[in-house]
Parts: sequence; C-alpha cells; structure tokens
Amino acid sequence: MHFRSENTLNLCCRAMVLAGMFLTAETLAQNEPKKSAVEAVPLTEQEAKVAKLIEQLGAGEFAAREKAQADLAKVGLEAFDALNEAQHHDDVEIALRARYLVRAMQVQWYQDTDSADVIRVLKDYGEQSETERRSRIDRLKNLVELQGLVALCRLARFETSEELSKYAALRLMDLLPELKAAKAREDAGKKVVAGAGSGKRIATAWLRTFAKTLPDPSAAIPAWEAHIKAEHELFTQFPDRTSREVVRDLYRFEVSLMQTLGREQDAVAVMRRTLSLLEGTADQLTELIDWLLERQAWPVVQEVADRFPKPFLDNPELIYRLAEAQDQQGRKDDAKQTAAKALALRPDDVQHHFRLGILLQQRGLFTWAESEFRHLLAHVAEDSLIQLDVRYALSEMLHDNAQELAAAEVAKGGVDLLAKNAQARELPLRPQAGWISRMHYFYALDLIEKGKMAEARKHLDDGAAADPTDADVLIALFRWPDQTPEQQAGIRKLVSTATDNFEKDMEKFKMAGDGPADPFGGSDKQEYATACNQYAWLVSNTFGDFDKAVRASHKSVDLRIELKREVGAYYDTLGRCYYAKGEFDNAIKYQSQALKLDPHSGQMKRQLALFQKAKTAKEPGK
Repeated sequence: MHFRSENTLNLCCRAMVLAGMFLTAETLAQNEPKKSAVEAVPLTEQEAKVAKLIEQLGAGEFAAREKAQADLAKVGLEAFDALNEAQHHDDVEIALRARYLVRAMQVQWYQDTDSADVIRVLKDYGEQSETERRSRIDRLKNLVELQGLVALCRLARFETSEELSKYAALRLMDLLPELKAAKAREDAGKKVVAGAGSGKRIATAWLRTFAKTLPDPSAAIPAWEAHIKAEHELFTQFPDRTSREVVRDLYRFEVSLMQTLGREQDAVAVMRRTLSLLEGTADQLTELIDWLLERQAWPVVQEVADRFPKPFLDNPELIYRLAEAQDQQGRKDDAKQTAAKALALRPDDVQHHFRLGILLQQRGLFTWAESEFRHLLAHVAEDSLIQLDVRYALSEMLHDNAQELAAAEVAKGGVDLLAKNAQARELPLRPQAGWISRMHYFYALDLIEKGKMAEARKHLDDGAAADPTDADVLIALFRWPDQTPEQQAGIRKLVSTATDNFEKDMEKFKMAGDGPADPFGGSDKQEYATACNQYAWLVSNTFGDFDKAVRASHKSVDLRIELKREVGAYYDTLGRCYYAKGEFDNAIKYQSQALKLDPHSGQMKRQLALFQKAKTAKEPGK
C-alpha cells in the first residue's frame, strides 16, 4: 500500500480548508440531524484501539500520523466502520487520511459460499463505476430464491459509497414481500444479522431493524419511522450526505410494510407523504405513477394528476397511465376517453407512436398497443420501411396472445411490402425469407387450432423451405404427430443443419463476445448472444447436446445483461434448456425469472405452466 507524502497531504488539507469544503465542529454540532435509530453498543477492545488510532491520524507529528495510518491499514476491514464515519471528521487531516484508507481497502466482494449467479454478478465489482455497481446491486436483488441476500448485506456494510451502501440495504429490504413463510423469515433474519455484524453505518442499522421486522412487523414500525425522519432531516440539511431517492425508497419500504400488515389506509397515507419529495418532472412523475400502479393505489394516481396538471396534458405516457388507473377502478368510459387523448397527441410523430406501442405492450395494455400500431399502419405510406417495424411488433404481439390468424395477416402485409420494395429486401434485419417463414408459421398455428392439419402441415413445409433456420418452424415440424420415417429423417436433417449453422455463428462471434462489454455498440457481442440463444432454443426443443445448450443459454443471458438489453426472452430459453434435461426445479426457477421481467407474456406463462405440470407429475405419489 502506498501513502502520500507529508507535503502532498498538507497542501491538500490547506486547499480544502481555503475552499470551505469541510464544516467546523461547532457547525456540525449545531446542524447535524439525529442519526437513525442505532442501538447503543459499548466499544470492544478492538474498536477502542481503532478509535484511538483514528484520533492519532490528526496528531501534531507527521511520523505519528503516518504510523497511525499504517497501523489502521493493517487492521483492515475491522476498522472499516470507524474509518467510514471518520471521513466526515471535523479535523481535515483525519478526514483525508480516513478517506484514503477506506478507498484503499480490498474487499472480497464474493465468497466461495455464494451461488454461481451471485459470483457472476459480483465479478470485478470493485473495478466498476458507481452506475455499474448500482446496476449490479439491482441484479442481486432480482436473483431468484433470494440468492443475493447475503451479498447485499456485504455491500451495505463495506461499499465505500455511502449512497450505494444505503441503496444495497434498500434493495435487500425490497425482498420483504417474498419472505412469506415463518421459516423463510427466520432464516433470512439470521443471515441479515450476521451480514450487518456490528457495523455502525446507517445502512447496517436499517438491516438490523429489518431483521427485527421479519418476526414482528408491527412492533418495528416506530423504529422505521425514526429511521425515515432522521434520513429526511439529513436530506433537508445535508443533501450531499444522502439523496431524494434514498428518502423516497425508505418511505416506500414503510408502504410495503403497511401493506404486508393489511393496513391499506396507513399505506396510502405514507404514499401521500412521499409527494412532498416531488419536483414535478415528467420522468419523476412517470416513475412514481408506475410505482403507484403496481400497488393498485388508483386514487393516488388521480391525485398526482390533479396536482401536476400540465405534464398530464402533453405527455402521452402519463396520460396512458392515468387511463390505466381509471380502467382498473372500473371507470371504463373515462379510461377509453383518456387513452384516446394520448393517441391523438403528435399524430405525425411516427417514432413517438411506435415507441408508445412498444411501451404499452410491455405493460400488458394490448388493446391500446394495438391501437397505436394500427394507427401507424393507417397513417404512414404503405411502402414505408417503418411499416416493417410496426408489422413485426404487432404480429409478434398478436402471436404471443395466441391470435394467430390476425398475426399471420399482419405478417402477410410485410411479405407483400418486401415483394414490392427492393430497398426493403436489402435490409439485414428480418430478411424476406424470415418474414415468409413467420407468416406461414402463424397460419399453421391457426389451422392446427381449427383441426385443419393437412393445410397446417403445408404451411410449415413452406415456412421451412423459405427459411430453414427458423427454429419455431423446425420445432413444430419435429413435433408433428404420426410422421413417416422419411418425414422424420428429413426434419432431423433440417434441425441438424440449422444447429450446425448456429454453432458456426457462435464460434464466429465468440472472440468479440468474450471481450469487454460495450453497451453503446457491441453488435458482434449481440450477434454472439443471438447465436447462443438460437442454438439453445432449437436443441432444447428437439434433440442434441442439452448440456451444451444450457451453457450456451447461460452465456446468452450474461451477454445481454452486460449489454444492458432486455433479457426476459433469454431466461425463457434457459428455462426450456433445463426442462429438456429434466431439471424441473431449475426450469421453473429461470422461467419464473423470465416472467418477472416480462410479466405479461402469454407464451412465457404457458411454458411455466408446462414446467410446473411436469414437476408435479414427477413427484412421488402423483
């Protein structure tokens, strides 16, 4: 470990004092708000030693300061909490040296006892930017079966950024609704207490209160109110020590706690208290409304709209969310009129309406999404390339909702456009062959539903002839009942050829895909992810190396996460791979993760039901 020289430190100290970067002890004493409710614990012998060494960081003699710093470095993580607090010491020299020591500490962010998923998330964590570390904290929270709980405790205790420390604790607290069984709460409480340890940080105080909340939520409410009051005061007086979002999330945890106890009126009252934190920006209002909609707080949505009328007059996303709240309240006519206002805004802004259609689809508002897409189809030129994007999105949405004939007819419009437009045929994405195969696939599914098997088989054969790499068409042919030996041999040959092609693509893009992630580019990395996913999907639904399919699918998920792209469909493939291996628990685990990310996908729901049925059938006595 290297330390700065005396001259460097003294120059830094004098510069900071002159710049007014530190408050005097008197000012701090007058203005420092009450800390969160942290239980008073006597200092251990080691803690007393650390406290003494920290005071020596400000000793008059340079040699004494250097020795204290070296001794604290040797103590390591056991000194973390005290040094973290000392970063705000009124003695500038102590604050500077404490800050240096905290940043110099080496934390092993993952341990051998962590799951493979946790290790993947925390690999190279300490080398990442604060934005990326925040993203990884989110990923830990979203891991299935509470895998990230212990790691979140670790981050809350040792993350050098105070705000990220609190962020990790808050994301752990978000797991409260998942801890329903008494045994699960007991086990989680023990892990949280062990993870928080004797940490003196605000975040670890929250974790200890959270552990006490699990067995008796009602008794813990006064402690949470004290935490929230202290943090809100801290934000008011020292906004650089916390953030609006941290205070907001503490209030939101209290809402979750109230709802867990069935105290809906109290929960709504806390929701209303959070409105004081609003500045009224469109992004802030959109985020709040989404949160309120998730909690079915329909009247509060209307209150926010009434409080900030202007954004709700000219922002279609907010207008649609208001319509959603009205619809959920049973105010169908009001919702229809409100949604019509959103559709009528910016009628000539094609990209705007296309984006709205995608967002509405993601929220499960399929009727309004279809209205947006069909509005575009009716208002843009028939030979416009935007027609292809709209038709692709609409046809796949209709297919996901099992509206196969409607999906086929929309796709046929794309096929017809490509037949007329030579420029469109040159586009690298969704080539003409792919459009033809999808159209035939949708027609086939509709005909199968109607029992017209001969016509359906003809469409599948035509789809495979158009695009022999369309995995869904090949899978449907592979599963076709009562095939002749010649038909079976033919489809197995098609599957083998397509599998080989996907493997070649995997190898082709592997070198680029294994390099550093580039969220703003990464076309080769995305190609690698797509090839892995296609290989895994086809093999897991037909035949081949299921173990390799699992590895390829995991790789595709990791790549998509690195690229910060939507990953729900890739978890869907991973679930299917484990189903193919007969590992139904893992299949359900990853399929549940897919649905958590894409909760309105009909196909994903149907696949999860299949996995659950298979597990039940395998259980003894079933």
